[in-house]
Amino acid sequence: MRGLGGSKRYVMPAGRYFIGDPCYVQGNVEWDGINDARWPSTDPAECVDLLTVDRGRGPHMMYMGHTAYGDGVFIDDEGNEYPVDSGQIGATPMELVSDDAGVENGQVVEFKHAWSAEWSAGVFNFGDEVRIDTRGENI
Repeated sequence: MRGLGGSKRYVMPAGRYFIGDPCYVQGNVEWDGINDARWPSTDPAECVDLLTVDRGRGPHMMYMGHTAYGDGVFIDDEGNEYPVDSGQIGATPMELVSDDAGVENGQVVEFKHAWSAEWSAGVFNFGDEVRIDTRGENI
């Protein structure tokens, strides 16, 4: 199990977001760039959870956090499944989705107002809409 101490909370702007493992909705080049920005060094303390990404359509905020146990399939409070292959779950603005086929590996949520992306000890909350607890068994 990864270190599960602490909690993090970020205020995100309104919009449509893909909730799930961000690796599924990025092309290889985009994913490499995101990982380079997220991991500026090999020191885990320097990992960046909130990125501002600009692909010529204006800057967009993207959030990612680590699951408790790395890869697997996690279930939210409504029974939706979230496969994970990068050890991360996040909120990717639909403007940054470069592989539409990958959205089947999570869900698209529209937030009408600013909302909070929260992580606490392996539990993700995306506003009041989605809660994913990655501490228990994954399928």
